[in-house]
Amino acid sequence: MKINQTFKNLKRVQRIGAVFASHGFKSVMDDIGLGRLIPFQTPREGTKKLSNAVRLRMAFEELGTTFVKLGQMLSVRPDLIPREYVEEFRKLQDQVAPLPVEDIRAEIRKEFDLAPEQIFDWFDASPIGSASIAQVHRARLPDGREMVVKVRRPGADKQVETDLSILFMIAAMLDHYTDLVTVVDPVAIVEEFASLIRAELDFIHEAQNIKRFAENFAGDEHVIVPEVAWEFTGKSVLTMSYLDGIPLSDAKRLDEKGYDKRTLARLGLDTFFKMVFTHGLFHGDVHGGNLLVMGPDKLGVIDFGVAGSLDDRLMQEVGSIFISLVSRDFRALARHYLRLGHTSREPVSPEVFARDLQRVIEPLMGLPLKEINSAELMMALAGVAQRHRVQLPPQLLLLFRAAVTLDGVGRELDPDFDVLSAASGYAKAVVIERYKPERLFVDFVTVMRDLTDLGRDMPSQLHGILKRAEEGGLVVDARLHDKTLLATIRREGWKRVAAILTGAGAVTLGIVHTSDSFGFAGLVGLMLLFAGLGGLIAAPLIQGRKG
Repeated sequence: MKINQTFKNLKRVQRIGAVFASHGFKSVMDDIGLGRLIPFQTPREGTKKLSNAVRLRMAFEELGTTFVKLGQMLSVRPDLIPREYVEEFRKLQDQVAPLPVEDIRAEIRKEFDLAPEQIFDWFDASPIGSASIAQVHRARLPDGREMVVKVRRPGADKQVETDLSILFMIAAMLDHYTDLVTVVDPVAIVEEFASLIRAELDFIHEAQNIKRFAENFAGDEHVIVPEVAWEFTGKSVLTMSYLDGIPLSDAKRLDEKGYDKRTLARLGLDTFFKMVFTHGLFHGDVHGGNLLVMGPDKLGVIDFGVAGSLDDRLMQEVGSIFISLVSRDFRALARHYLRLGHTSREPVSPEVFARDLQRVIEPLMGLPLKEINSAELMMALAGVAQRHRVQLPPQLLLLFRAAVTLDGVGRELDPDFDVLSAASGYAKAVVIERYKPERLFVDFVTVMRDLTDLGRDMPSQLHGILKRAEEGGLVVDARLHDKTLLATIRREGWKRVAAILTGAGAVTLGIVHTSDSFGFAGLVGLMLLFAGLGGLIAAPLIQGRKG
């Protein structure tokens, strides 16, 4: 069995190499050591006239599901790859010819050990959608419920796993040849991609996403989420309620129904940013076909295979980024951007980063907000990040792409559609909530608890360090030769400590102010406040004496 699998993998490697070679990448295959496995292959006619980005996109299309999905993932990573590749990969389409219904029936039988006719009163032989991973059919349960059945293509999971193993091998080879890849980590990219596509192949994962979205919008009469039929849902089959509506992108049918497109565009915007800033769980592919108009003020949301999540910290930083953009505060924008990103080389100067952001973005922001091209704006942001080798969290880039997609749909319905202002409005509410006295007090208590834990653990940790030093097993090189840097560290250290004390005192007094008595907490607040303010005043004087 293993020999057969190895032979199949070798054949697939040869196929992948041959396709890349035929599109003009034979030299790359040779450089990473795969050339000897590939039969002699001459580049196709006209290949030399095309750009590398176009040829790579064509190769991905020819290689099928895994590579199409890889290209689609890279199309939302403008912080990793050049702009021309991002724009070319956005053209990759996931629609394929439908499979015979007999193959779909066999997959359902394999998942549940039941034929479709044993589960459904009616199963439509004609698919309503066909993509590289799954095919979608309508059906009806015996209780009369109209359903949609999403069935994974037979063998799709095995093909993807084979391709992933080969991609990991190619990535490792590219990583070894640093003259070919100097900016990104190919293995890390494949790891990220593997996680995404495996989740997309597991329909239990999508069903759980649907459940979470349904819980988040429970009681919201304007947003409808399908209901999962869990008894007929598995890793390769997802059964959910059918939503009958008009795609939000179908302006002609909306006009025929007499719907107010401006209202619907605003509803789509409100729904998305409620996902982002209220729930912290957002739909990652909000194109017009996944938002269905089910009434004058009612939207159905479908296709939850791609979803993003934001923790509290990420939500705050994202909110601050939108606020900084709208207010054109480039220093704040740089600060929040760099907090989220990471770089594989030396730290990036916030001042330099802010100047680059201003230079690139300010020309785009000279228009009224509703006229700003959000796609150009996000690409400009990513371009600056790429130049400084700053990589952003995948969730943030997925959010940016979803916002840009929704912006495009909204502008088709309403010329005054303004995604940036809406995002900023929601973000301000989140930031205001974050800095309420009660929230700050909770944070202060958390910090004090952590400091207490640190104080409790420090003696034993210090004892261990001293013991290693006595045994000669500890070597420390902590020399600092730059006196200016040392002075800055001292000065900023004083300021930070004083600022923390001042903030803690202010928060404590704020809480005391809402209570009936001053008491001990008020006394503590005053002490912290005075200590902090005193530190802020004294810091420059102390630094001046030491300097």
